[in-house]
Amino acid sequence: MTVLPATDLFLMGRGAAHSVPRGVAPVHRLLDQGVTCSLATNKCSTPSRRFGDCSLLRMANLYANISQLGRPDQLQGA
Repeated sequence: MTVLPATDLFLMGRGAAHSVPRGVAPVHRLLDQGVTCSLATNKCSTPSRRFGDCSLLRMANLYANISQLGRPDQLQGA
């Protein structure tokens, strides 16, 4: 499974006026179940998302923050 954190956050809940949901698949939980997972980015410089830079380190950091992963043991697999 490949997760696109920036795209998911940008697109999810766009029509909501309040309490906007911002979801990203919990790949760290799927890893614990033996699922092969990855984080990626897409649409790096399209008219709909002009602020992308294709940095996979930035995506990993964004995912860690979204998923509230902060301990070294949590970050090892994520």
